[in-house]
Amino acid sequence: ITSVGGPTETTLWNIWHHIHQVKPEWRTIPYGTPIANTQYHILDEQLQQCPDWVTGHMYVSGIGLARGYHNNPEHTTKTFTTHPHTHQRLYHTGDLGRTHPHGHIDIIGRTDNQIKIHGHRIELGEIEHTLDQHPHIHTTIATTHPHPTQPNTHTITAYYLPTNPHNPPTTTQLRQHLTTTLPTHMIPTHLIPLHQIPLTPNGKINKNALPAPSG
Repeated sequence: ITSVGGPTETTLWNIWHHIHQVKPEWRTIPYGTPIANTQYHILDEQLQQCPDWVTGHMYVSGIGLARGYHNNPEHTTKTFTTHPHTHQRLYHTGDLGRTHPHGHIDIIGRTDNQIKIHGHRIELGEIEHTLDQHPHIHTTIATTHPHPTQPNTHTITAYYLPTNPHNPPTTTQLRQHLTTTLPTHMIPTHLIPLHQIPLTPNGKINKNALPAPSG
């Protein structure tokens, strides 16, 4: 079995992962490695290559890149760029990812899930990814809510679906798990277990139907 992916702007499918086995600790299938004549780059804000395990912005280069968006030069300029040092033409996918030491890429989340709290830029997808690594968590949804007493301030809430709803992990256990990987400002204020994930009619997660945190 081979998992394939890639954005439409790069000939639709340009990255794959041959699934020989699914390891027990995996929560998702790796995004994979690029096909021939395609390169994937995980870059920081200065378009410098991120080290292994470090989350960055995902860019694609290669002969499969589209010329741009038809009759939409503004959006073309926003998402297609040329690297200032390598002079490669790049497409910014809008995904956050990181490179695994074995060479494949993992998707962490979307850049539109980035938020800023107390001056810190936070990727909600990274919080979700970290919680999903807990052995007793099946699925995680991270979001924000307005702070009840501090104007223009938000708090982070993480909803999780435990693998065993009759014996979910405690909040203390989850916080200990999170602190081994994430800095303090990325630890959710609220950790709320769910019996099921609310979905929209077309099967996507319905964040508007999630219960509001108390306190």
